[in-house]
Amino acid sequence: MKANYLLKKEAKAILSGNRLAFAMLSFVPFLYNGGNFFSWWSNKLYNRQTFFHQIDDFKVTFSTSNFNFFYFTDMYYSKLFFHICAVILFLFFLTWIRWLALGLIRKEIPYVQGYLARFSPLNKPFVFLGALIFQGIYLFFWTLLFFIPGCVKYYSYAMTYFILKEEGITVDEAITRSRKLMHGHKLRLLLLDVSFLPWYILTVITFGLASFWTMPYILATKAAFYENLTMKKGG
Repeated sequence: MKANYLLKKEAKAILSGNRLAFAMLSFVPFLYNGGNFFSWWSNKLYNRQTFFHQIDDFKVTFSTSNFNFFYFTDMYYSKLFFHICAVILFLFFLTWIRWLALGLIRKEIPYVQGYLARFSPLNKPFVFLGALIFQGIYLFFWTLLFFIPGCVKYYSYAMTYFILKEEGITVDEAITRSRKLMHGHKLRLLLLDVSFLPWYILTVITFGLASFWTMPYILATKAAFYENLTMKKGG
């Protein structure tokens, strides 16, 4: 396997001259991250006030009639639906960046301009959604067994979205192949993630603004990791 600094060098090479296109694809993830960071900081700063306001809202909602109950549940499910849609959009654009970076690394395209649509998950919508659902379910139940098993499985399935780019792949095949590819390499990917810790911190303190640069860089490096791993293990 290539050293991490070589993978990062490879990522920087494919991003050079393509920064604008990757930044465009990072806009929706930026909104998602920025919204989450802003919400978290707001809750930390105004936690007590928010708590009492929620109590007041609860009292008002349930103090009069059954209509208020249904109104409350409608609001809850509306927020839940909005959150699920936001997560899907977030993962959609992350996958788009992954596939585009992988295409550049494999020299399937010389540059990004004119080839963006070719690497969109819209070309494989059911495979993408299937992977999102099944991987999410697997990770949820593994995490129920405590934090460490969930982390181990997270790294086992880490290559799933890259594998989905391959032709004729099914969701189950992608998850299984990711598990086999990552056997003996989970620690390497963990160390790669740790090396990005300063970039993650920068993203947090800029309320997601730095993600226009950091997100494509991190995902392109992981695309180089995946390509190197498949070459080592013969696909």
